[in-house]
Amino acid sequence: MGVADETVLDAETRLRIYRTMRRINVTDERVRGLLMSGKIAIIYYSPRGQECIPAAVGAALEPDDYTVRSEEHTSELQS
Repeated sequence: MGVADETVLDAETRLRIYRTMRRINVTDERVRGLLMSGKIAIIYYSPRGQECIPAAVGAALEPDDYTVRSEEHTSELQS
């Protein structure tokens, strides 16, 4: 049995993940609407269809954990 099979999330955590997913989705829809209407012009990478990834990762983080944005300067992080 893998770790995923052994892990059971309590109802509060599942609800928190769902609410975060919904907030990501609503925000994405608003930004996409503004883009399509021409009210804003930005480079935007929609998270549509991938809302669960940041929501679940965020729920799994502990208070002493941290995240690093690594889309730029990845070679500096590899040394």
